[in-house]
Amino acid sequence: MTKEKSIRQLLRRLGATGTYVGFEYVVYCTSLAIEDRTAIQYVTKGVYVDAAKRFRTSVKCVERNIRTVITLIWEHGDRELLDDIAGRTLAERPKGSAFIDMLADYVTRQEEEEDQLEKKMDKIV
Repeated sequence: MTKEKSIRQLLRRLGATGTYVGFEYVVYCTSLAIEDRTAIQYVTKGVYVDAAKRFRTSVKCVERNIRTVITLIWEHGDRELLDDIAGRTLAERPKGSAFIDMLADYVTRQEEEEDQLEKKMDKIV
């Protein structure tokens, strides 16, 4: 499964839908963060700028629409899954950079677990 597909599925499980503009922004920004883990340190000056160029919009729009998706998940989504992704119980809504970092880390861990499982299955067969 591609990283983008994994991210989309995870966002849907959290309660977000593709009808929100920020949905694809989160997918794209999380993909960038997975590819380059240091990118998360420069979200507003790097990742959001790349997303704005890719989607032909402004950095402010990217940031606002990502915040909208996070708020939707926080208020109406699967908070238990969100806490699981964070690795702890969240006391407040995560900021954009923290949310993207959490998703990137979770998807990376899931892929590593799948790879390990496949290797074990190959040894059995």
